[in-house]
Amino acid sequence: MLKAFCRDHNQPCCATCVAIHHRKCDHVTTLEEAANGILESEELSDLLKRLKCTSVLNQEIIKEKRENIKILEDKKCDIQKELQETRQNIIDSFDKLQSSFMQKLTQKHNQNVKELTDSINDIENRNKVIQNCYKLMETCKTRSSETQVFLEMKKILEREKEEVEELEQILTKHKSVEYEFRLDDDINKLITNLKTIGQIDVTEKVSLNLSAAKYPKYHISERMNLKECIPQLVSSISIKDKCGVDTWVYGGCFLSDNTILLPLYSGQRLALFNSNGDLIKQSGQLSGYVHDVCMLDPTTVVVTRCYDKVIDYINIPTLTVNKTVSLGVWCGEITSSDNNFMSDVVTNY
Repeated sequence: MLKAFCRDHNQPCCATCVAIHHRKCDHVTTLEEAANGILESEELSDLLKRLKCTSVLNQEIIKEKRENIKILEDKKCDIQKELQETRQNIIDSFDKLQSSFMQKLTQKHNQNVKELTDSINDIENRNKVIQNCYKLMETCKTRSSETQVFLEMKKILEREKEEVEELEQILTKHKSVEYEFRLDDDINKLITNLKTIGQIDVTEKVSLNLSAAKYPKYHISERMNLKECIPQLVSSISIKDKCGVDTWVYGGCFLSDNTILLPLYSGQRLALFNSNGDLIKQSGQLSGYVHDVCMLDPTTVVVTRCYDKVIDYINIPTLTVNKTVSLGVWCGEITSSDNNFMSDVVTNY
């Protein structure tokens, strides 16, 4: 049964745990004494406020994400409509090309058919002449004298000679006409190289719709009774001596390699120190007064420039600005979690 409370470890414990695990602790009291006045305590009031703020914030996030889904659905419809319009434009363009091509094909076809038809008519007329000559000689052979056949044959021989010469000329010019179709190289390349009709780029933007005033401020540390906690000064850093500038420092952050990054307010730059307080390097001068800084990921920090109403994304290894984003509002303190950041803002100043 839990009967005691260890303020050093900020946890309730039983009599056995007190004797074994907390015998060296200096601030172990009864559970009743630790809970005395809790209902009117600032700690409980703060907890309730934070829980309420967290609930409100969760509701706002849910609302915005649902609105985001609606925006995505509308955008999907817009993309589908654009694809349909593009498809129709391609069809219309192809129909125009096809119509123009078919007109040229029809012209060539009619010309070829006319030339072949004219040649057929000419050859048919000549063949009728040959057939008449044949019938005439057949008749002469059975009904006429040899003298008459001889004279008529001489006439037909001359005509036959002319027809044979004409036939030889026709044979030398005789050709079979065929059609062969091939797609234009541009069309072939389009069909061959066309692998996709586009791409979808998904971008993520920092949301400014949520009310920054409702963000609960959490500190990753145990709540402690300050009356029973004795802070000790480990070391101090003289900004003026280390960095050569006399300025205020409003914020700062610890980086993953245990170095400390401080924003030099009126110095308009960042200063990187090791755990011993030695200056490692400074950034170049930024474009305004720097207020606070937090680490976004192992290679990037985010810096607020409150009066300029912007934030700068800073590359940690080089301490140079990757990009600047305008918030449109005054922004001061900033913190981060899971590659996202939160900043307090002032809309009226």
